Amino acid sequence: MITSAYLDTDRLDNAKRFLQAVNNLTFPSFSSSSAKKTSFEGIKLSVGKFQSYKFATEWMIVADDPSDLATQREDFAELLGQIFRDTSRTFKLTKDNSVAVQIDVKSASLKGDISSENYQHSKLLVEFEAEYPFLQSQTLQSENVNIFTGGGMSIPMAIPMDMSMGATNEVTLTNAGNYNAYPVLTLYGPLENPSLANLTTGKTLNITYTLPTSNDYIVIDTFTRTVLLYPGAVNVRQYVSGDFLTLQAGENILHLANTSYNGQAFCKVEFRDSYLGI
Repeated sequence: MITSAYLDTDRLDNAKRFLQAVNNLTFPSFSSSSAKKTSFEGIKLSVGKFQSYKFATEWMIVADDPSDLATQREDFAELLGQIFRDTSRTFKLTKDNSVAVQIDVKSASLKGDISSENYQHSKLLVEFEAEYPFLQSQTLQSENVNIFTGGGMSIPMAIPMDMSMGATNEVTLTNAGNYNAYPVLTLYGPLENPSLANLTTGKTLNITYTLPTSNDYIVIDTFTRTVLLYPGAVNVRQYVSGDFLTLQAGENILHLANTSYNGQAFCKVEFRDSYLGI
């Protein structure tokens, strides 16, 4: 089911290292607090949050002789040690159906005994821990959502003639995964009190703020829920209301609205397909 495994650009599986199993790559941990309901017994669950994501991989190392086996184990451990050296590495898997997924891992543990009986092969268990709770596609998708499409008129012209700026622009984005994707939204001015709506889910993100020029922009990470104004990386979270938009599995129609029209303004939407499990 898995055709290749990488840690960043370093391939983990080869002619002497075989990935035999991936365990627990499924729903991430989830926590929620509870409080007693007023005048009633029982509990009320608050809005929860995702926690770290843990999964394990099983490996088989084969060798020509005991010396080669020791070398193969040392080389494999050195590759995994790069996670701690760099504080994070991207674990990448490609499946038989050509779907390529990845997840940033923050730590790893390596377990595996070696005995005199197993002088030409060794089984290893590698446990990974990730901060982000979902697998994502290896391809980053990017699409611009504009205020309006271009105007113009047909020939012959209709009477009375339509002199409007043009129809509102709706962009369709497809999340090919099986769980909500959390996009990064970058809104470029000039914009006055913009709002971005996912017409498919009925959710809207509102920003009560004015970006006066095309050099001014706001970056919104919908997963971490940070809102930064550039230049300067200033926190402007207080000007945001509504919903931090997600992209559901399948098609999503996004629409950008603004108090006044300006053809330069747009919102760049960047996301990766999101998956629960392999």
